[in-house]
Amino acid sequence: MIPEEKQKKNIARYVLLGSFLGGLVGTTVVLLTLSESTEERKNQIKEIQRELLRPISVKLSELVDQIGEAFKRALEDASSKKG
Repeated sequence: MIPEEKQKKNIARYVLLGSFLGGLVGTTVVLLTLSESTEERKNQIKEIQRELLRPISVKLSELVDQIGEAFKRALEDASSKKG
């Protein structure tokens, strides 16, 4: 990969992460200031956290599946070379 392309990819990741965290913090602040009751605030914050963390949990699940498949293939390759 060309160093310039790698740098652009890294910058894009930081921008995405910054916008995600900024949105999370901004939404939390708005909910804390505009909500009427503490119970309503808690419920709204929990819902927003679930919505924002759902894509991350999907990516983590995919990553775990990929790691598991790679480990399984490595074990199968090692056992076929031994036998």
